[in-house]
Amino acid sequence: MTYRDVLEVLATARGACPAIGGPGLLSRLLWATEREHTSIYQMELGYPTAVALGLALALPDERVVAVEGDGSMLAGLGVLTTAARYRAPNLVVLVCDNGVYGTVGGGTVESATRHGVDLAAVADACGWQGTTVVVETTRQAADALSRAWREPGPWLIVARVSHTPNDRAGDVGQIPLDVVEGAMAFRQEILRRTRDAGHDSGSWGSVRP
Repeated sequence: MTYRDVLEVLATARGACPAIGGPGLLSRLLWATEREHTSIYQMELGYPTAVALGLALALPDERVVAVEGDGSMLAGLGVLTTAARYRAPNLVVLVCDNGVYGTVGGGTVESATRHGVDLAAVADACGWQGTTVVVETTRQAADALSRAWREPGPWLIVARVSHTPNDRAGDVGQIPLDVVEGAMAFRQEILRRTRDAGHDSGSWGSVRP
């Protein structure tokens, strides 16, 4: 199973739900597989889950998904304790674990998961009991994501993926938005949905782009 396989499954499961993509290749693949442009791409290493948690708490009627690699998750590991504390039922964290840092060292520097760190077990120890899943095939990924969209979370899905030449950055197009442009487009879309649903946009509408 590759990054691309997992993100194709996610694209089908999430529909137009908001997503926060981690740095590097994952965000470029997220863009390439996107069905609805409701994502923030290239979030800094260690921050996708933290930002997604905040969004999930602010948007209780939406499923919000963080998409990050094992290196990014390891860089922001403390957020697992915060997410367990606040238990946003609409938060889904999808970690694509290939055992290397994809954005540094030419994608050859091994992460701690290559040496035995089990991210699902760490989350369980933080209090995510019963809502962590490890998947190794696209069928398992589809089943886990389907369950995460039906049942309350927060969910942590660790997808163990290979690191193949087909997933290397040179095979994936660039995202035609920089981080600021992407964030502005995302905010406008969330505002539109909030207003269409008849909700008060609150602080979402107080800052002009």
